[in-house]
Amino acid sequence: MRTGYAVKALIGASVGAALLMGVAVTSSDATAVTLTGTGAGGRSASVTFDTLSFAGINYLTVVLTNTATYDSQIPTEILTAIFFSLPGDPTLSRTAGLSGAYTNPFNSSDIKGGPDVLNIGTEWAYRSGLSVSGFNQGLSSISTNVFGADDRFITCTNCDLQGPDSPEGLQYGITTTNDNSGNDTGGVVGAELVRNSVIFLLGGIAAGFDPSTSITSVRFQYGTDLAETTFGNGGQDGISSVSIARVPYPSSLALIGFGALGAVLIARRRRLAVSRVRS
Repeated sequence: MRTGYAVKALIGASVGAALLMGVAVTSSDATAVTLTGTGAGGRSASVTFDTLSFAGINYLTVVLTNTATYDSQIPTEILTAIFFSLPGDPTLSRTAGLSGAYTNPFNSSDIKGGPDVLNIGTEWAYRSGLSVSGFNQGLSSISTNVFGADDRFITCTNCDLQGPDSPEGLQYGITTTNDNSGNDTGGVVGAELVRNSVIFLLGGIAAGFDPSTSITSVRFQYGTDLAETTFGNGGQDGISSVSIARVPYPSSLALIGFGALGAVLIARRRRLAVSRVRS
């Protein structure tokens, strides 16, 4: 069931939020890290971990990108999950899952979902305390018998972008920028997808957390099952390169722009303020 429950508000607030962002959000002294990998059949992906602080809360930002150039046609060509480890295996808060398509709009008849889908929090999940190829954290658009409805960034009934109300199936996995939906086969047919990238905000990361020293390996997952195509530590292929360098702030967030991120964080702060007043 498609709903526009946050999209219009996020985009409409973008100008004002962009002005606020310059003073409300600050980068940390940590160093961002980008890990890139390549797999069979031209598959390639990257993930950038960075941190930011807003209203006294420290966030881990994760930008997951399908960097392949092929025309995705089958489920195992869709990037659906990322697994990694954090020291101490903390449980972070699910703040936001946003589509990188916000700044790279495409024709809705080309890729399922259309250019107006920004907030995909009902379709992606986060969970800690895992044991997947030795990794204790994961972000996923599929269940794999690991992620459930309560692990989604937005948990509600009948408000998901494409059913069911759970991370299950291929929907809103990440396809390539060159995807042409006209020749899809199998499970890709009818599945709404995200083009190129998704950015996640996870709240409550420890102050001073440095991604470049704490995250050195990942597992990129494709398809709808853990037994399907994967690469990275614990997978069938190795990480091809690890880039550890300061990403000039806010480069790691440029995929969705200041406005979208600002609107999410501002809305969160307002909800917290209202909650405190009521209590």
